[in-house]
Parts: sequence; structure tokens; C-alpha cells
Amino acid sequence: MSRCAITALLLLATLASGQWLGEKLSLLDTFGIPAGYQSLAYNRWNHTVYLSGNESDSIVVIDADRCRVTEWITVGRGVRAMCYNPTENKLYCAYANADTVAVLDGTIHQMLARVGVDSGPRVLCFDSIHNKLYVANRPGASVSVIDCRADTVVRTIDCRRSGTNGPSMMCLASSASRVFCADWRDSCILAIDCSADTVVAVIKVGQGPRAMCFSPVSHRVYCACWGDSESMVYGVDVETDSVVRSFDVRGPVPLCCDPVGGRLFVPDFDTLFVVDCSADTTIARVNLREDDVKSFVGYSAMDDRVYVVGLGSG
Repeated sequence: MSRCAITALLLLATLASGQWLGEKLSLLDTFGIPAGYQSLAYNRWNHTVYLSGNESDSIVVIDADRCRVTEWITVGRGVRAMCYNPTENKLYCAYANADTVAVLDGTIHQMLARVGVDSGPRVLCFDSIHNKLYVANRPGASVSVIDCRADTVVRTIDCRRSGTNGPSMMCLASSASRVFCADWRDSCILAIDCSADTVVAVIKVGQGPRAMCFSPVSHRVYCACWGDSESMVYGVDVETDSVVRSFDVRGPVPLCCDPVGGRLFVPDFDTLFVVDCSADTTIARVNLREDDVKSFVGYSAMDDRVYVVGLGSG
């Protein structure tokens, strides 16, 4: 049976120390959660993890301290993405088939509002400085901007004017107050100014962007691209909107950054590459023991661990 597995990799804070595979948890065996859940959100105020899937009508609530399921929130089928807003203590859920974003209270998990957006919301990105949520609508080829205090759309950015098909991924560069978005069918990244909510740059990268993340230490957005002719990770300087770094990978990879230590984590099939963002050097290679495509990677500053999600076979 195919199932989703989480691999926890213990990374010591001292870069000179060893780094190794920690433990592997099966969502099915550990939590009794069936396959098909692919969206995660974390509530830092009560240490709660939310897990949702497009084919499920419920959001799974996991107590991160005790590592157990505490609640199943019935919200209706079709949640494609989630994002937690710590400023308002709200959980935002994107319904791609209904063209809406649902707003839930982060404590009692009751529905507060449903916000209509453009066609097919797929990705959410929160800007804490301006208290706004950016919604990538891929079929609609647009980005909806939601004022999180009033939970209303204040602007819709047309991505077609900048020559893209429609955003399928986003990340926030907090130091530059910009949201960077891309579509896997294109070869460019759009930079959106969060103050004016307008596209200020179109940055050329490789074919087929698949994942992005931001390092506040190096002030770069990293973009993993995978196409017919190349597989590369690009580093984009957010001050100059230019590519300043690139390195080869073997396939489509997720990315995440350590915002304090300045490390970039790249799980490439059976190997996790750890890159020092300041020196542009690979400082570690960790064997993941599985030669399959990884779908998600996340870093926890609380215990200095990286969590890698892949589709394992047992």
C-alpha cells in the first residue's frame, strides 16, 4: 500500500557537528490518517498542526506537543492550501473548486467568513508586516490580495500582463517586503511589491519552476526548476531582482531555509543537501535511504530538525 511517510532529520545547530537521519513516521500508522493529505499549517500559539487534503471534507488537528490527533474539523471537500495568520489567530483555507478562501478561528476552529477570490485558488502566502494574505489563482492567472483584518479582497493582480500563465507557488521575502510567485509552466518569477500590490519585476530562471523559499540571511529567494533540458536551483537576490547563484540537482525538489542559521535544505531523491547560503557551499550530504521523489520539506527552529515528506512504499 502506498502511504505518506515523514522523515525527521536531526540537524545540530553547530555546523561543524554531525548531521544524520533521525526517525521516520508513517501518517497512516502513527495517526490513523489515510493517504491524500498534502497541505500543512502550524499554529504557533497553541502548538497545533493542521493537515488537509483536496479529496477530504475534514481538516485534521494534531497536538504537536503530545503528537496525537485531537480533532477533525468538517469544512467540506476541496481544501487545496492552508495558511495560519498569527496576527489575527486565523486559519485560511483555499477551496480551488469553489473559488473561495474560508477563514477559521485559530482557537475554537469555527468558521468566521468565506472570501470570494478569482478562479482556482491553489497557494496562500501571508505578509505579517501589512497583515495581508496573497492568494495564487492558477486557472485565473491572478493573485488576490486579502486584508486579513476585514477579510475582504482589496486587489486582484493580473499575472497575464507580466507574461505568465498563472501562479502555482509563492514565497514572501520579508526583508524586501515582496512576494515572489511563479508557475511551473513558465521560466520566470514575478516580484510583487507588498506596499503597492503591483508587479515590479519579472525575473528569468530555468524551465519549470517547482518550489521556492526565502533566506533572510542571504536575502535570496531560491527557486528549484525542472524541465526537459535541465534541473537547477536558482538563487535570486531580492534587492536587485537578479539571479546570483545556481547549482544542479537531479529532479524536482522541495526547498526550505533555516531563517537563523542561513542553511538551505534540498532533498534530492535519496540525498538531503545542506547548503550554506552565505558562502554558497554544500556543507553536508545526508542519506535519506529512499530513492523516491520528496513532496515537502520543513524546518523547525524549536528542535533544529528538518522534516521531509515522501511517498514511501511501506
